[in-house]
Amino acid sequence: MSTAITNFGKTYGGYQVKTANTKKVVQFVRTEPTGTKIFRLAKKTLFYGFLLSLILTIAGVAAFFYFYSQYSAIVDSRINSGFWHSRAGVYSAPFVLRKDQKTTPENVVELLRRAGYVEGAAKDEIWNGNFSVNGETIEINTKNYSTGKTETAQIELKNNRIASITDGQNTLDEFKIEPELLTGRTETKRGRNHVLKYEDIPQNLRNAILTAEDRRFFEHRGIDPQGILRAISANYQKGAIRQGGSTITQQLVKNTFLSPERSFSRKFSEAFLSLALERRMLKEEIFTLYCNEIYLGQYGLTGIHGVEQAARAYFDKDLKDLTLEESAAIAAMIKNPTRFAPHKNAAEANMRREWIIAKMAELNLVPAQEAEIAAKSELKLAKPKTNNQTVAPYFVDSATKELNEKFSTDYLNTNFNNRIYTTIDTHLQNLAEQSVSRQLAALDKVYAKSGLKMQATLIAIDPQTGHILAMVGGRDYNDSQFNRATDARRQPGSTFKPFVYAAALERGMTPVTVYNDAPMEFQFYNQKNYKPANYGDSYSNKTISLKTALAKSSNVVAVKTAVDAGLENVARKAGEFGFENVEPYPSMPLGTIEVTPLQLAAAYCAFANGGKRVEPTFIDKIVSVEDETVYSSVQSNRQIINPRTAYMITDMLTAVVERGTASKADGALGKDVVFAGKTGSSKDGWFVGYTPNLVTVAWIGVDDNEDIRATGGEVALPLWVDFMKSVVQTRPEFGGESFPMPKGLIEVTIDPETGMTADSYCPQSEKVVVTSGMVSGVRCFKHQPMPDSYTASNDAVPNYQIPNETVVQPVVYENTEIEPKNEAESSNKESVQPQNSVPATRKPEIKKTFVEDYENQDSKSEKEK
Repeated sequence: MSTAITNFGKTYGGYQVKTANTKKVVQFVRTEPTGTKIFRLAKKTLFYGFLLSLILTIAGVAAFFYFYSQYSAIVDSRINSGFWHSRAGVYSAPFVLRKDQKTTPENVVELLRRAGYVEGAAKDEIWNGNFSVNGETIEINTKNYSTGKTETAQIELKNNRIASITDGQNTLDEFKIEPELLTGRTETKRGRNHVLKYEDIPQNLRNAILTAEDRRFFEHRGIDPQGILRAISANYQKGAIRQGGSTITQQLVKNTFLSPERSFSRKFSEAFLSLALERRMLKEEIFTLYCNEIYLGQYGLTGIHGVEQAARAYFDKDLKDLTLEESAAIAAMIKNPTRFAPHKNAAEANMRREWIIAKMAELNLVPAQEAEIAAKSELKLAKPKTNNQTVAPYFVDSATKELNEKFSTDYLNTNFNNRIYTTIDTHLQNLAEQSVSRQLAALDKVYAKSGLKMQATLIAIDPQTGHILAMVGGRDYNDSQFNRATDARRQPGSTFKPFVYAAALERGMTPVTVYNDAPMEFQFYNQKNYKPANYGDSYSNKTISLKTALAKSSNVVAVKTAVDAGLENVARKAGEFGFENVEPYPSMPLGTIEVTPLQLAAAYCAFANGGKRVEPTFIDKIVSVEDETVYSSVQSNRQIINPRTAYMITDMLTAVVERGTASKADGALGKDVVFAGKTGSSKDGWFVGYTPNLVTVAWIGVDDNEDIRATGGEVALPLWVDFMKSVVQTRPEFGGESFPMPKGLIEVTIDPETGMTADSYCPQSEKVVVTSGMVSGVRCFKHQPMPDSYTASNDAVPNYQIPNETVVQPVVYENTEIEPKNEAESSNKESVQPQNSVPATRKPEIKKTFVEDYENQDSKSEKEK
């Protein structure tokens, strides 16, 4: 029998056998060993695993480079727009150096350092710029990020004044430097800080910070795998999170690029940004930025940012003078500024400080003997400064409040990448703080025996824009954070009178309108008579013009003017100026309403800017991280009084300074600077004055509203003069030789007794600005010589003689009855619509209780000099 063997099937590894005779097919199946089968399966799994790993690796590398390129673009954009320049936070207004400005080389250098400029060579994409000093010449280099070019200016000073500004080729009138950072991305206020270079940081402090935070900083590339593994191991052994793996680069990125939230996405971004930042910047530059920015707790009410400020605040030393234990104490606070603050938690602070010193010795960064001495040395802290060192703290609070009111609560902590540019001029702010300090020191001596603790407020505002340039809200922010400039509501006294006269001029009166300055009694229907009194019961007992009445601050003329113009009209106009809750009481013209100093400053802006209402603002603009302006303050410029009225009031207020209640200040700002103003005395002392370019309010008082028994001319005027003299001497642009006169006005010389055009026979005369249409050809006839046809005798009275006006009977206002609803209502309300006033839209109601209180009160609001 023959057989034939053929393949039965490769798949099954079997064979078939066919016999020749029977043609019977016999099937044999071959069984594969188990080990071989597993091997073949593993081989196949490895193949597919490798293929999948390769795909994932390629995808991972692609994703890495994708995210790296994205975050690199963010870093590049940030650095190209100026790392220091583009930090989020609240900034001052840019400072402008101008020709003829009074200053010193030291002051300019201080200003530059606080604005983020470094001395000597520096990378312009990191700092705001750099400067060099050669005698009295300062060369400044500033990166213009809009053009990408570096702008250079040479500032030459002579006799403490800027003699010239050049860019190397051309003469410049001014040169703008970058604004100063007031706060970071939280509401923590910053002290006055300088920008440091790497060389400025002493070696012991560098080593202490590296030991405490990132020992391998100069070895890794932004992320430290060893540090991460070490932190994981330590945390596992402790059973809690005790160490972090973040590098100094990561901490800098977190503080400048990202929000402080704890999330995986933030750590993911932090890692890529750190890698990208290390590619663009040198290690020394990263470390220096870190030392300039790091938050180191709060001492008093001052937020400490940067190692230089920490040295000054905690130890009252320059960086170069820090000891080893002091350097270690600063480094210890970085991890947790509250927990390891030596003035808050001495025990834990000492333990961490000693650990850092021991570690430095272990790493051979300091001799062992020196480390042992430092560890045992007692840490001596300086006392917190009694004079607050933060930059304009009252202003920063108000700016933050405005941000939260206009946009959303906690704006700074929800808009981490925005830069908020405020309106504050830090130079004017410094001058304001110095003036307030000097005046309060002088008043403390005067009021030492009385026990009164004087408070003061000073506000300077740009009348054209409403920008608040300087603001002091009290004696000491550390002692009281209550901002008297914005929140204290007090009676303004006679500083309110210009608004009375403005309303009267708008109703048809003129500055040459005359009234008798003598005791006067006003009788209203069904009410007690109202009898205002001049300060000290002093009267001229003759007719005077409205201009003289304002200059001398006559109370009786102010009330008579308001009544004749219509008390309700005056109240309505005062509301248009920005005052609130102005009721048409007969005492209202004497400033018995309540206002804040800021409201008063904003209202006076209308006299300086031609009659336009301004809204005071702390915020100029907000810029996004993409360098787009997302908000810009805009004034409505609503005309509330005629420009001619504004100028006539200004002319009247110049008389206050020339021959009125503020005559002590006449010429105080120099012969080339004109200014107008008004004193005010209630229980407090006020002076509001303005040049063509700056309105400033000075207020002196006490917090419990006790009468200080002094006039505004005695206590507030000296403060105003001290501040404004410093301003116009150092910043002439805030002065001005004259107020621009609108068309349709003319200056005339009148007889103040008659209001008519004066001639050589008039014993007195005064110059007054009036509208052209009010000028008449009528000359004063009261002081003309006696005609020859008359013989002087007791019986001979010329027919043109006017009656003697020094004896004035009560002025009765009738036909103003308001039908009372009942007897109780009738006894508590008065009508004050005068018979000879311009009709009002409705008849005002006067509360009897207010009138009675006013008549019996002993304040000086009726008694302004």
